[in-house]
Amino acid sequence: MANKVFSTTLGISLLFLASGCLELGFSLAVRSMMDNKPESGQEAVRNLLYKMFPLTAGIVNGAATLAIFAFTLLGLLSPMRSWLKAGGYLINLCGLFTLCLGVYLWIMTLRLKDGFFPTYLELDPSVQSLVQQSVSTDVPPLCFLLGP
Repeated sequence: MANKVFSTTLGISLLFLASGCLELGFSLAVRSMMDNKPESGQEAVRNLLYKMFPLTAGIVNGAATLAIFAFTLLGLLSPMRSWLKAGGYLINLCGLFTLCLGVYLWIMTLRLKDGFFPTYLELDPSVQSLVQQSVSTDVPPLCFLLGP
């Protein structure tokens, strides 16, 4: 029977696997649906945001997480300690890449309003109409894009 340290490490590794699957699944799903024709203003804005996301980096990070999980699982099952140490270093490297990706997304969201209006102007007029219809009638047109 496995001891508590092994069971805890295996559980954390499974959480690591789940996070990689979620990231890879989200990135692939968004990539496949971001070019669909929007049916409402909310979908149009969501698609605009999706086009700004670094989806390729998300796919690479998710795939790397899955590969590192397999490597770490090999280290957990192997009697050689060097495989487990190498897996730990790879997890730290993957975590650093994930942290950098998260900081990039955070900074991108802070600067989102600066580049959204020019992107809006490049849209097809029918999509612009959908976006304007989704905004409340109390707000002047495009006020949500040009606000303070």
